[in-house]
Amino acid sequence: MFLQHVPVSKILYCSKIYTKPDIIDVSGGRHAHALVFFIEGNCDYVYGDKVYSASAGSVLFLPYGREYVIHRFSMAQCIYVDFLTCGDADAEPFVKNYPNSSQFRDVFGVLLSLYRQKKIGYEAEMMSALYKLISMIQTADRTAYFPGVKYQKIADAVEHINKNYCSGNLRISSLAKLSGVSTRYFAELFSVFFGVSPKEYILRMQLETAKNLLISTDDSISSIAEVCGFSDVYYFSKIFKKELGETPSMFRKVNKAL
Repeated sequence: MFLQHVPVSKILYCSKIYTKPDIIDVSGGRHAHALVFFIEGNCDYVYGDKVYSASAGSVLFLPYGREYVIHRFSMAQCIYVDFLTCGDADAEPFVKNYPNSSQFRDVFGVLLSLYRQKKIGYEAEMMSALYKLISMIQTADRTAYFPGVKYQKIADAVEHINKNYCSGNLRISSLAKLSGVSTRYFAELFSVFFGVSPKEYILRMQLETAKNLLISTDDSISSIAEVCGFSDVYYFSKIFKKELGETPSMFRKVNKAL
């Protein structure tokens, strides 16, 4: 699965580009991996005898070091982010169109905004956003192996989680009821598609938001705990340290210094 066991070491660049019809030979290959979101236009990426066609809504992975030729058939617009990994990443390029393409565009937009503004802590926030993209790709690829009808059973519940994970009052039984299935079957289906239990998924989302707030704001730990759905700041600090290996205050101190 894409970048499942290969951590990102550095984000190099992020930009929105506008291109004209053209043919470009990228001899020698790219200097870094890239994830790209195609906003408009049509384009082919030719790697040897394989052709990857992109259009509006496409998500692309262009690997480091692989030679390719770009055939641009029309005016195009895309957002891309260049990055390096600590080891060998999935070397195979891909072009995919996901049903939730607007969500991908939103995260690419966040990356672009962070890179352009370059506020204190932006590197850590960009890394978090890039890992969110990678997670979204992994999740979408995993669900592609299962019948769509089964995912539709939990789709409304997943959307509800993604909108309300910091509310602090999500209950698995209520999510199962929203899906029209038993609590046990809901948990089983959810784990199949996302690789973790609903409870773990919600916790990860809460902690990811907490990490971003710790780096990007000067809000108190108790305030951040409350915003992220933890009614008890002591429990928040305990679970944060258990999951991430350091307290919220230490995480803030180390990452704000980057």
